[in-house]
Amino acid sequence: MHSRSLMGTPSNLSKKIGTAAATVRQQNDIQQPGVVTSDMKIMVEPTSETMVGKRTEWLEKQERRLSATMQEQKTEHDKMKARVESVEANSHAQAMQLFQDAQWMYGWTTTELFGIESIDGKLYEALGAYRAATTSELSSLAPAGRWALLSYPMEEVSRENGAVEMLMKMRTVNVNTGQPSLCWAVVVTRHSSGECQRAIGEFTIAPYPK
Repeated sequence: MHSRSLMGTPSNLSKKIGTAAATVRQQNDIQQPGVVTSDMKIMVEPTSETMVGKRTEWLEKQERRLSATMQEQKTEHDKMKARVESVEANSHAQAMQLFQDAQWMYGWTTTELFGIESIDGKLYEALGAYRAATTSELSSLAPAGRWALLSYPMEEVSRENGAVEMLMKMRTVNVNTGQPSLCWAVVVTRHSSGECQRAIGEFTIAPYPK
């Protein structure tokens, strides 16, 4: 008569059968590495083409950013260059104006000297109005036989009657208050007939007795 301890109980037998089956499955998995079961997770490694594509996309993105930054810097550089050129041009014009304003000399009047006075101290606005013929009346600035303090260069003005006038800045002073002022003096007039009338007969750096 066989002993139950040797044969085992039904419950022990089922456990042994289940354990043996699991062992067989594990051995099959080990023996067949190419077979993918439902219990295994599929691990997909990135291919070289995928890595190259991502790298290329990143490089193109960086290139676009760099190009945009360089374009912005170029635009700012062009704006700054234009500002510098404008400042230089204005500075040159102002320097030339100061240089010309400093070229003062004396002129001896051979006839009564006429000219136009500034408009509220604005000398070039008065000249513009005279050119546009909105102001045609001339004022007496100095009698004949006097030294007049004039500034070079001359301004040319064409009149409606065909005459051409040459004007120079003239410095005047109020004999009672000493208030200085500037005006435009007509020093030469060329008529349409060809006659040239000169109100200033001689220029000099320093006046002398005549």
